[in-house]
Amino acid sequence: MSVDLVTIGLITGTTYGLLGIGLALIYRLDRILNLAHGEIGAFGAAVVAVLSIRYGWPFIPALVVGVLGGAVLGGLTELVVIKRLGDRSAVVVMVATLGAGQLASLLRVSLPGVEMFAPFPTLTTSTFAIGSLELTGAELGALVFAPTIALAVWYVLARTTAGAVVRATSANPEATRLAGVNAAAVSTVVWVAAGALAALAATVAIPLRGGTAVSIATIGPGLLLRGFAAAAFGRFRSVPMTLVGGLVLGVVEALVIRWSSDPGAANLVVFLMVIVGLATLPRDANSDPVRPTETARAWSDWPSTWRVRAVRYGPPLCGAAALVAAPYVVTSAGNTFQLARLATLVLVVVSVTVLAGWSGQVSLAQYALAGIGAIVSARVVEEGSSWEVSLIAGVVVAAATAGLVALPTSRLNGSMLAIATLGLSVLAPAWLFRLGVTGESLVFEVPRVDFGLFELRPQRAYYFFVLTVGAVVLVAIRALGARATGRRWRAVRDNDRAAAAMGVSPWRARVSAFVVTGALAGLAGGLLGGLLVNFRRGEFAAEDSIEVVVMAVIGGLGSIGGAVLGVLYVGALPAFFSDLQSLQLLVSGVGLLVLLLYFPDGLVSVVRRVQQLAAGPPLPSATGGRDDSVELVVHDTGTDDTVDTGTVGDHAGRGSEVAIEVTDVAVEFGGSRAVDAVSLTIERGSIVGLIGPNGAGKSTLLNTISGFQPADGQFVIDGVDVTRWSADRRARAGLGRTFQDARLFPQMTLRDTVAVAAAGRERSSVLLDGLLPPRARRSERRIAERTDAAIALTGLSGYADRPCSVLSTGTRRLVEMACLVAGGGRVLLLDEPTAGLAQREVEAFPVLLRSLRDRLDATIVIVEHDVAMLAQVCDRLVCLELGRVIADGTPDDVRHDPAVVESYLGTDAVAVDRSG
Repeated sequence: MSVDLVTIGLITGTTYGLLGIGLALIYRLDRILNLAHGEIGAFGAAVVAVLSIRYGWPFIPALVVGVLGGAVLGGLTELVVIKRLGDRSAVVVMVATLGAGQLASLLRVSLPGVEMFAPFPTLTTSTFAIGSLELTGAELGALVFAPTIALAVWYVLARTTAGAVVRATSANPEATRLAGVNAAAVSTVVWVAAGALAALAATVAIPLRGGTAVSIATIGPGLLLRGFAAAAFGRFRSVPMTLVGGLVLGVVEALVIRWSSDPGAANLVVFLMVIVGLATLPRDANSDPVRPTETARAWSDWPSTWRVRAVRYGPPLCGAAALVAAPYVVTSAGNTFQLARLATLVLVVVSVTVLAGWSGQVSLAQYALAGIGAIVSARVVEEGSSWEVSLIAGVVVAAATAGLVALPTSRLNGSMLAIATLGLSVLAPAWLFRLGVTGESLVFEVPRVDFGLFELRPQRAYYFFVLTVGAVVLVAIRALGARATGRRWRAVRDNDRAAAAMGVSPWRARVSAFVVTGALAGLAGGLLGGLLVNFRRGEFAAEDSIEVVVMAVIGGLGSIGGAVLGVLYVGALPAFFSDLQSLQLLVSGVGLLVLLLYFPDGLVSVVRRVQQLAAGPPLPSATGGRDDSVELVVHDTGTDDTVDTGTVGDHAGRGSEVAIEVTDVAVEFGGSRAVDAVSLTIERGSIVGLIGPNGAGKSTLLNTISGFQPADGQFVIDGVDVTRWSADRRARAGLGRTFQDARLFPQMTLRDTVAVAAAGRERSSVLLDGLLPPRARRSERRIAERTDAAIALTGLSGYADRPCSVLSTGTRRLVEMACLVAGGGRVLLLDEPTAGLAQREVEAFPVLLRSLRDRLDATIVIVEHDVAMLAQVCDRLVCLELGRVIADGTPDDVRHDPAVVESYLGTDAVAVDRSG
């Protein structure tokens, strides 16, 4: 291994470390993946190039101005975009940074032009010898600037008061506000610093990569990926480790470039480092919080009149008619080709909108997956197979690729998939599409043939073929979204912990969603290959994958109709009216930001508002605001005294008289034991209360029993050892769980929320729901019956079609009870179920608990601070202090135990019996 080669790698790696530090700072503070980081850096580098090449500025002053330009763009992104979208989910805010990146690209192409192949400016044009190592001006500049700035950032964060403020704000912004620190100003400063780091890193990195002025246009995605690789090495927290990650990446990349004849091998190395880094990241439960969102009014709030039906169904019918008539109005072959291209593009955008809108994951590689579908299809045709078989092959390979990429990130929040897929989109044209299995030719050919009744050679015929295939596929996707599979995806999107507590595997849901949407993108690619007939390997660039995400967001995530609107807005206008790159960036970048800021649910929400205004006033009984709390009682269904609870194969072990047995359970956080050698045995059919002061370990103990918190010790539920089982598997085995926040699934209706729990007892999957419609319909009927019975039992029928986000705390508590009934759990863990309830509702709660226990033949463990209420309903109380059991017995014995009185209840009788 050459020392000179390693040194050059280390020098290059410092620029990657700088990029990663900026990304890590933003993520550490705001939990946002800044996808504009690369384009902000490219803009700063472009400013340096213009000032130095066109106007003859010295390098240092030009660098200062370029860095200031990056800092200003970073600060404006935070002030104009991030602050305005602060109440949206992290996925939506991350997508908004794409718009900021597009705007940065627009600003870059609007700068005065320079000679395309002019050498990029460097600190000096001279070379310097250090021992046997000869450094160019570009390498010397990197050696001077990058380590110095990286060490300065580390020193500020680790050794100064300003750094302490940043660390404290990232750890607990609310506490820093109470301490008088302006957390908003801290966030702005960090974004400004990150923008400056991006501009500096890009300016130093471009000449190191042998770049000229024209390289600025394409360097953004590649630099962003390398920055993410370095940040993942530092776990998006540690500045020194991020810098080390950049150095390692630089050295490995330099060695690969020297030893490999494949120019894309370096991108493969970067991609693998990203995947490994993401796979080893710890799961951060707070990294993608669920926030309130605007929910569209349901059409059920309007009367079923001709006017309402005309307004509701008129626009989509008119749109469908326009799609059919379009090739007869736009008759030229070129425009008909554009129509067919847009029709295939709709399928790609639908794959993005389904993935992001339904499962909360963002993929920046859907167009790359379409490229895989196109190339595989072309290769299968070249090998002599029929085009029909080639389409299927493209779909299968694209779906398999999506699954492989999703595996390392599926246990993390949905936004992390964006990093892995960014790697795939950069890797695909540079390496994947150049593999030997794709053939030797630079151009792929897919001759058009007849397909059943379709003669596909004419452009118009091919357009109608794509339109027909697309319509069939979209109907199938829509049906899948309305079944158990779609509800599971949306539940994981809104609240993966609550979904797991209802038996849904977040891991499987995320992987299955990406596989399905990858297959859809692969189908679109195969159709696009047939449309193009001849296409090159570089047809599917990383920028195109970003563009389809922009289309999906502009149209409206989660809406298939919105995908069509997004394609028409972003794709059709530049395609038919101009070939200017600036128009494309203006439409996509500025359009995305304007819509997210003022119409965050996309164009489809604007159309929906106009429709509902035209439909007239809703029904008098329909209310759009927060509901009045439902009285907390259980209603009689009027038929049977029980609800069918069914079984899930795992209940076979239900023969023990002990419902829960935990042995020597211990949990440690940062050297402090939250649960310390706790052993409990809870008999079947009993109601046991857990009491103790805040921080005693009550909720942590419930988390360990339900599988949400790793712990030492052994757990046996209904006679089955579940110690190594995941939370969702324990839930499917009959373990029900509620949480303190009771937030459920904000964007789902009450009925769909309960249906998620009811579906836990069905053997359903994507394949069964999608490929066996009769079986899926029978399963849906059973789910609907259990859902309706649970809703009626808890008196929620009048609220069934309301979104959970508008329900009061008391109503959401009752929805949790309905979910437990529908899920048929035999062991129920309730975490402060009366928190936020009115006193009259608390007094009614013992009746509800007894009814729940009797109807489900269940065992209940409940964490509560209202000891008097627990004394009315519990057979037994267990008191914890500092993670240890200090009392266990009947309610009277525990309430009068001296240790309990001293540590928790105190000596004030009124306080002890405050609910009595």
